[in-house]
Amino acid sequence: AGLTANASERELLLARADAGRLCLAPQRVCLTDILRAVCEDLRALAPDLDLRADLADRVMVSGDAGLLSQALMNLADTP
Repeated sequence: AGLTANASERELLLARADAGRLCLAPQRVCLTDILRAVCEDLRALAPDLDLRADLADRVMVSGDAGLLSQALMNLADTP
């Protein structure tokens, strides 16, 4: 169910971008924290998945935390 919802969110995001209504709010965010959260979500959605992550400490980037999280989930959902 979680990955299906993710697909719906992806379609909504694309529709907003196509309509020019996508509001980006880039700021300094910790990519490491976002990756950890995505890994936790994936483990909850697919407990049989063998997921390993070797993450650097406090990798800071400029971006929208929600969109970065969604992009990483999209990558994980792509076969």
